[in-house]
Amino acid sequence: MSIKYRINHMAMPLANLATPEGHLVDSADGLQDLNEYDLIESLVSQHRYQKALIERVSELMAGSGYHEIMGYFLAGADGELALRVRATPELFDAVAAVKALDAEYWNRALNLTDVRVFMPSARQKEWDQQIENRTCLPFEKQAVRDTLRSLLASRSRFLAEQVDGVFHALSPNHVSNSPAGFGKRMILEYARCKATGNPESEKTRLIADLRYVIAMLMGRDRTVGSNPRAMSYGCNNPGKWILLDGGALRVRFHLTGTVHVEIHPEMVWQLNQILASIYPNAIPDRFRRPTKTRAVHKDWPLMEVPLSFGALAIVSKLKRQSIKPTGVWTLDVSRFEMKFMPEAEMIIQAIGGAKVDYQEYAFPYPEVNEVVDLVVSLGRLPEQKTHQFYGTGETLAKEVVAIADIRPGETVCEPSAGQAGIAQYLPASRTTCVEVSEVNCGILRKFDFNLVVHADFLTWALNASSFDVVAMNPPYSSGRAIAHLESASLIARRRIVAILPASLRGKDILPGWEHQWSKVYEGEFKGTGASVAILRADRVST
Repeated sequence: MSIKYRINHMAMPLANLATPEGHLVDSADGLQDLNEYDLIESLVSQHRYQKALIERVSELMAGSGYHEIMGYFLAGADGELALRVRATPELFDAVAAVKALDAEYWNRALNLTDVRVFMPSARQKEWDQQIENRTCLPFEKQAVRDTLRSLLASRSRFLAEQVDGVFHALSPNHVSNSPAGFGKRMILEYARCKATGNPESEKTRLIADLRYVIAMLMGRDRTVGSNPRAMSYGCNNPGKWILLDGGALRVRFHLTGTVHVEIHPEMVWQLNQILASIYPNAIPDRFRRPTKTRAVHKDWPLMEVPLSFGALAIVSKLKRQSIKPTGVWTLDVSRFEMKFMPEAEMIIQAIGGAKVDYQEYAFPYPEVNEVVDLVVSLGRLPEQKTHQFYGTGETLAKEVVAIADIRPGETVCEPSAGQAGIAQYLPASRTTCVEVSEVNCGILRKFDFNLVVHADFLTWALNASSFDVVAMNPPYSSGRAIAHLESASLIARRRIVAILPASLRGKDILPGWEHQWSKVYEGEFKGTGASVAILRADRVST
């Protein structure tokens, strides 16, 4: 079974457009929009005008000897320029100048559409070389219309070529590469430079092609190629699986230069559908249908809708300026990126940044780059509904630490440590933080805590070492506050201090522990109406 795609100039999930009609339908949707606003006509008119100017200047300079005095104009404007540029007749060759003009206008015409986004790397490179070498067709109205119509109508084929390009680029030296599609681990050779540890552009562009397609399947904006930080982050962490794009795929670079790529099962069957449009008999039907049970995904985290590439590209521009106060990072955002700025500022705030001026942000930890790399690669943030991540404010955090009354030499654990809302006030060298979010773990590691553990606290506590004190702000939904409190009782030797829902205040919820409750606090968690109280539970000596 092959599939039908109709792709227009708006980003749409291809999974919603697949139909079992048995053939691939291309569409030139998008050219009508260009015609409607006379964009092609405008480009052709501008080109025609500039071409006429080139020919007039060429005729004037080449036919009268005026080029001989051009050197004086060059010297008068810039003496060094006169030494570098000789005003010879060849400088005013109209044929060569028009070819350069044609190349520039073909580039403009392509940028009026989204066809470059759909082109696989090889086709993009072919067009780029034609423009760079000035070997394009003459920029004439009919040629432009015909070419753009053909390219727009080929977008679905380009999409399939992108998938096919990655599929055939898999290293033939590894038996784990499956001829049955994308369901098995893929291995690309020579993806990481052994000498420098940097990503090799030719192979990582193939991964970018794959990410382009996955972005379209997810209904995401498609500017992944403009930000190489995800590949650099993977290369800088060899041997470690790096989740990309909301968990849609993961990569693991190796010191040998290879990169392993695995794709989430929910993406695999959709990619196989696209591949089957080229090779209808090569991909078994069972690999082209969604999986029926969640069990097959047990090795994968829940795939989430990722942040936009546009917003992540802005966040990746964060730079520390030496002329600014310590901890202040700045952005330089173009007007074309401003539509992504609200989302970018939300991301910056979520990783601990506080806006101090226009495009200036202060962070409570020194090295922001590694956290940005992690967020850009992962493409998502700790999701509040899932992880119940609501940072602890300064007032509550300091009150928790005061009630904990940590003695000299005592060890402390903070479960669900978030971004160190409480932990930043604990004795760092004796504090262990446990956190389920990988992004938050990246932030916690920027502090000097004794240990940061990336784990689900409820599971981790079953086999963990004990601590003198546990200080915590646990998640509340679905009874998780009590569950986390009970797990804390397994590892706390002397005292537990916990921020809990006010509805629990006054109840003896931990048998064998002495309870003391604080007053009720309201409005301490932004975005919630939660009322809370602080419990101090001391283990009763037996």
